[in-house]
Amino acid sequence: MSGVKEIRYTINGGEEQVILGDFGFFILQKDSLEIRVEYWAIDNAGNVEHWNAFIVHIDKTEPDIIDFYYEVTGGSPERGWEFTFTMVATDYMSGMDRVEFYFNDELQFTEEGPGPTYTWTVLFRPSDYNSFHVDGLISNLEITEEYITFFAILVLITKWQESIYPSAYVYDKAGNYDRDGFYHSPHITITPGIYLFESLTLPNDYDGYIGRFLISAEFNNY
Repeated sequence: MSGVKEIRYTINGGEEQVILGDFGFFILQKDSLEIRVEYWAIDNAGNVEHWNAFIVHIDKTEPDIIDFYYEVTGGSPERGWEFTFTMVATDYMSGMDRVEFYFNDELQFTEEGPGPTYTWTVLFRPSDYNSFHVDGLISNLEITEEYITFFAILVLITKWQESIYPSAYVYDKAGNYDRDGFYHSPHITITPGIYLFESLTLPNDYDGYIGRFLISAEFNNY
């Protein structure tokens, strides 16, 4: 008939906005659990369309990590130690969706649900993680609360693995995420191999035997 003169709209009952002609767009940027958009067209003859409405949900806010910690909740030196990792996270927009637990950025376990508390329990065996076995002839042994220092006459180091760094990603229902983790750099770096006539310093966290002249011990550093 006479053609469309303009399109009018409001956001959450606010001031009327005008788009000239029969086509246009606008951008919603503010996070909100419920944005109500009402819109209607007016033709060149002054006829006003019946109002239309729709609801938009916008969530670009990351979840809030309250705490991330672990406890030794069971086990023994023989069969390994049971570690329980706990993530506490909330999201006041779209709501929490899940938490993913990682070792060295490799996914290990996912717990879904609204939270706020998510847990994962895993068994660490003594020789599985960041451990190495030391055998050989030594001299000049010194042991402190933190370190073991000796001169390696002939020492073989085997069964070494990389350190394990636990971390977790928290996701809300809109796909926003945050992360936290336990990251540390070891003060002592030991690699497998044969050590001849050189001084060595190891962390004082071993199982086995260390004497004045002989060593046969498993070192673990979780």
